[in-house]
Amino acid sequence: MNDIHILLVEDSPGDARLILEAFKESKLKTKISVVIDGVEAMAFLKHEGKYKGSLRPDIMLLDLNLPGMDGLSALARFSDSFRHIPVVVISGDDSPETVERAVAAGARAFIPKSLPGAGIVQGIEHALNGRVGTFDGTRFVSEAPPSEGGALPDGLSLRQMEVLALICEGKSNKQIARELGIVERTVKSHVTAIFGALSVINRTQAAMVAERLGLVTRAAR
Repeated sequence: MNDIHILLVEDSPGDARLILEAFKESKLKTKISVVIDGVEAMAFLKHEGKYKGSLRPDIMLLDLNLPGMDGLSALARFSDSFRHIPVVVISGDDSPETVERAVAAGARAFIPKSLPGAGIVQGIEHALNGRVGTFDGTRFVSEAPPSEGGALPDGLSLRQMEVLALICEGKSNKQIARELGIVERTVKSHVTAIFGALSVINRTQAAMVAERLGLVTRAAR
């Protein structure tokens, strides 16, 4: 399994160190890049300045209490420009109002900083697997219920559902194109739309989310 690339946006050296140590002690293979505010995070994502050649992160961890561009403003910009990269908010303020604002701004999940390091890592693992909501240390709460019986999620057409089912069978774009009788370029467009609708960044995550939501009978593992 390839290392998971995490972009940590955290201005507190102490909090950043605790999070890095928690991942170091976990079994999760990660590569973590740290920036101190929203402006640096945008430069990192756009490969600007000293971040030229930076790797695209698989997931972002965002503190809300940041200097300059606050976390919620940064979150809104990330959601607009980099919607395929899931953002997990980690904050010392876990009031219902703050959680609601973070989710409304586009956060995949919310993890309180009051959790021990192992709990934060566990919450991030769940978020990578498509879970959404607020992680309380053992489970996600306020999570949207799964769709019933393969109901179409917002933004997916019937054709895209067919493509998703074949992705879950482990088929390549070329194989999907051949089976559905369409060109490979069209399949690529459908795959991009599927990733956006499911808020995932790769085929493995798409299959896992599809299985969890009941969109397919059986997802490939």
